[in-house]
Amino acid sequence: MGLVGARDRELAAGALRRHYVKGRLSLAELEERVHLAVHARTRSELRAASLGLPPTWLDVDEIREAGRRAKRAAVRATITVVWLLLSFVLLIAFGASTLEHGVESVPTFVVTAVWLVVTLLAWRARRRA
Repeated sequence: MGLVGARDRELAAGALRRHYVKGRLSLAELEERVHLAVHARTRSELRAASLGLPPTWLDVDEIREAGRRAKRAAVRATITVVWLLLSFVLLIAFGASTLEHGVESVPTFVVTAVWLVVTLLAWRARRRA
């Protein structure tokens, strides 16, 4: 007979609204069930508000969209890490060349151009992702 808190009631009301948007409830049913959910004190009262409805975590469209968002975030993170590693390697190579040959012999504009090209390619790849 566990008691429920305000967060539980709000989550249940949100789930009922999603069922309404999906066409599983009429407006009158939504109002009645949200009233039950908002005033529920126990888990059994909260379950009564969603009686006969599928669990919202089984909503295939929401699961697919969450998967797409996670994939895009992973691709962006990977591109960012690769860009940081390449920038670090380029910086180390520039520093080593400067130490070995002196500042005058290292074509600074070439290093800068390579870094800008790598950055531009990473930025474009991230935008496409």
